[in-house]
Amino acid sequence: MSQILGTKAFWTLDLAVTPDVLTPRADTETVVEAALSELASRFANIPPPRPSPRGEGALRRAAQTPDADRPAERSPSPRGEGRGGVGWKNAPVRILDIGTGSGAILLALLSELPNATGIGTDSSPEALAVARENAEACGLAARAELIETDWADGVEGPFDLVVSNPPYIATAVIDALEPEVRDHEPRAALDGGPDGLAAYPGLFDAARALLAPGGAAVFEIGWDQGAQAAALAEAAGAAHIRLQRDLAGRDRALVLSFL
Repeated sequence: MSQILGTKAFWTLDLAVTPDVLTPRADTETVVEAALSELASRFANIPPPRPSPRGEGALRRAAQTPDADRPAERSPSPRGEGRGGVGWKNAPVRILDIGTGSGAILLALLSELPNATGIGTDSSPEALAVARENAEACGLAARAELIETDWADGVEGPFDLVVSNPPYIATAVIDALEPEVRDHEPRAALDGGPDGLAAYPGLFDAARALLAPGGAAVFEIGWDQGAQAAALAEAAGAAHIRLQRDLAGRDRALVLSFL
């Protein structure tokens, strides 16, 4: 339906979507929440700003798109209250979103962090055109640099936060996905290789090379990939690893950092 309408609600944003990008899903908001939680912990000592007369912003809308990796089930969009007005949100953090697609994760984070800047990478010029349209529409283009490259090739750090929603569906499973996913979204954004985990070792290497001291990386994973993804992160040298669950109680985000 989102591909037909050409728009999708994600976090507090309305994003353009086309067949060139993965439709943003409710479960991906778990990545945004985990990333904000990491920043809140790291910058907890920053004092809050003076109260503002402005309101808290738009109410979050529930997303309606089914999970790509588990077609028969879906979880509702996270609706927890934001942390607007707290000091850590004003930290001048630098964010890297690898494989940004529509820009959903990067733009959601920038919308919550007024002093943050970010880079979104993608190998698809068509996807980057959608991300640029979304950045402009959300008023975030000045803080979002979008680069055509393969993963993080040529990107210079350091970054306080590295995020990604890579392809994580096993190749053999893709043909069994719901038609609106299988037939209308880019296969390259879905196909994670034989076990669905092909992208992660390279992403972990990029995070290790590009994270600032004390920085964190957050990656979306399939609901049944938590243990395997955590083991790969440990093998890549991650010092701190945790899994964050979505509202359905399934592992959905892998959070890690390096010494």
